[in-house]
Amino acid sequence: MCAQLGLPATPLKLRLIRIDLGTKEPEVLITSLMDTAAYPHALFKELYHDRWPVEESYKFFKSRIELENFTGKSVEAVKQDFYARIFMLNLTSMMALPVQDLINTNHKDCKYSYQICWTQALAKTKNVGILLFIRETIAPIIAKLQKLFPWSAVLFVEPNFTAKL
Repeated sequence: MCAQLGLPATPLKLRLIRIDLGTKEPEVLITSLMDTAAYPHALFKELYHDRWPVEESYKFFKSRIELENFTGKSVEAVKQDFYARIFMLNLTSMMALPVQDLINTNHKDCKYSYQICWTQALAKTKNVGILLFIRETIAPIIAKLQKLFPWSAVLFVEPNFTAKL
């Protein structure tokens, strides 16, 4: 089948690494880094934890801001969609982070962490974002928008997750 599809049929050398994360089942990672002296087993557990915020960021970009949902097929359309979505994310972040700081201050003694629902914050900003560029006075719009940002308790919030966006 590889020959029919024009793909190489040579075997790949891969290394399987079992990592115990303290849960019921261990994680098994697959890597092409075969040199055990240069890349010891212990290194991969730390890397596994370091990649988690990156994976969550990819999920955020793909599902929350629909980064791959383009309105056109031309290179120009794709670029415009990409930059427009990143711009709206940055605009939302600028308005949401002060709200998050207030939430953190008001709930610092609570059992659970609280955070803004970014999906809803993005949707609300998208609906009124254009008004920020056509109105002469935007402070009231920003204040009303910030009051609309919903938030809720979460069991765990990755530290500095939003800062990494």
